[in-house]
Amino acid sequence: MKREYINEKKYICILLLISLLINVYQFIKPQYNRSSKAPVVSPTVTCPVTDSLDDSIGSLSYIFMNNPIDNYFVNQLKHPKSEVDYESTEQTYCKIWEQEYKKILDIIRKKCKYSEDKDIFSKYNKYSEKVYNNSKEALLTVMLDNFLIEPGTPEKNSWGLGTSEQLELHKGMFYRNQCILFIPYLENEYSFPTTESLEHSIKSIIVSMLNKNFSN
Repeated sequence: MKREYINEKKYICILLLISLLINVYQFIKPQYNRSSKAPVVSPTVTCPVTDSLDDSIGSLSYIFMNNPIDNYFVNQLKHPKSEVDYESTEQTYCKIWEQEYKKILDIIRKKCKYSEDKDIFSKYNKYSEKVYNNSKEALLTVMLDNFLIEPGTPEKNSWGLGTSEQLELHKGMFYRNQCILFIPYLENEYSFPTTESLEHSIKSIIVSMLNKNFSN
């Protein structure tokens, strides 16, 4: 039992480190590209690379990466019709990347011939969820900036709908980061969704969310 607990902690630490490295790379990459004369080599994927994110998106540039899904959503968040539309887009972003994450894991599982390899990715999926849940509390504390509020009081963990939707956006980032780990190695097996299929998926997600809200 103790050995399983140690292995679980090891998996969680590895995933946290990988996610941290991806976000650090995302932050320093634009600065390196502007200052370095050396050519930048990007991993090959099965879709054309879209234009780089421009400076007009402000703080969103720290959240989004340069890929077809992020580029589509950053345009939606730059010009929302309303606050409700903005929050709905954050939720949809999470759902889309969750779909891609599950699609990629399914591709990998089908490649596995032996049960031992399949178990590796079953554990990966399990511990990925634990990593997000463990990091969510820390992220929420920083977002709310409630360090001066006494723990255990109602005000300590009190937040509105906007914060909940912001957490959905960050959860989408988490799914995306897991996808980015594997996409370069799935050339000819995985491709990003086209704009048409992406918009079709978004419509389905929105209808599903509306039905869920009405049923509640």
